Amino acid sequence: MAEVHLFTALTTLTDTFRIPIQYLGDAESPAARAIPAALLLEWLQANLEGVGAAAVTVATGGTVVVPAGNLLTVLAIEANATARTVKIGTSSGADDILELTSIPSNSDFSLTLNRYTSTSLTLHFTLTGATASVLTFLVPKI
Repeated sequence: MAEVHLFTALTTLTDTFRIPIQYLGDAESPAARAIPAALLLEWLQANLEGVGAAAVTVATGGTVVVPAGNLLTVLAIEANATARTVKIGTSSGADDILELTSIPSNSDFSLTLNRYTSTSLTLHFTLTGATASVLTFLVPKI
């Protein structure tokens, strides 16, 4: 059998896309099987909690807690009719995550972090202008 790194790479996918596997479960004999991409996506969404999170509204002095064992990939602040400034730190008033930054009115803001935390991490927000609807995008440790 050819080695995987020698397979021809696909440049497009279709609704009938399948991933071939060698199945070794449930006391069955090894058998070649294929997983439809839609089934794999459904399983990943059901089993990888925390990949995205509901928006949390914070005011100045507000906090967002990142649970232990997660990679914080992106912090996003949703658009607001009011221009704002924001800084984010790991303690009240600090800016070790994000220095004071202006967010224009009606503009979304995102910050790529890629910060792993083996213990829970509390993010402290200092805001002027309005509250912030914050989304945290996490990749959990499996």
